[in-house]
Amino acid sequence: MACARFCWPLEYHGRSAPAAIASISLVTVRHGSSCTPNNDLCRFFGLEARNQPLRTAFIPNTALVRPLGYDTGYKPDVLMVDSAALAQEPLWQRESVITQASSVKLLVDVVSTNWPDDYARKFEDYEAMGIAEYWIVDYKGLGGRRYIGFPKQPTITICTWVNGLYETRLVRQGDRLASPLFPSLTLTAAEIFQAAA
Repeated sequence: MACARFCWPLEYHGRSAPAAIASISLVTVRHGSSCTPNNDLCRFFGLEARNQPLRTAFIPNTALVRPLGYDTGYKPDVLMVDSAALAQEPLWQRESVITQASSVKLLVDVVSTNWPDDYARKFEDYEAMGIAEYWIVDYKGLGGRRYIGFPKQPTITICTWVNGLYETRLVRQGDRLASPLFPSLTLTAAEIFQAAA
């Protein structure tokens, strides 16, 4: 993987923030430097993007997604952005902050003990922004039964933005993944769970 294309190392000057919400603070981007991807999940999506018609997509090493008008934003586990759309982002060069859905190709959050944030707060904010595809990877089955069913089990919730709302599809352990962004994807949910763990 050519890291300079998919992720940029960042110098992050942050402060503590409420659970699952990162304070917006100065992020200085050094374009074109080499880097090491954040984790196995980031590496997976970066490599998968090379096999798809996503020539302008990359995964920044650190970036925040902030709905317009908010003072805080979210730091997704994987954020795939469209480099061509970044010219329209008012805060990208100065703070590595994404405010427009057109800049986001895919957003992935791995569920932890703060699962209500992923299934409710972030879901609503990303839907309101119009982010085309949002994956909630719950590899431990922590989410509420309302969201992942009963009996609780590892689940990937794929949210696709259609006509102003998210349509959701639950993907379980042995199920094959289907994604509008990755039409030729041949992986199972179990392989994503392994990368997320």
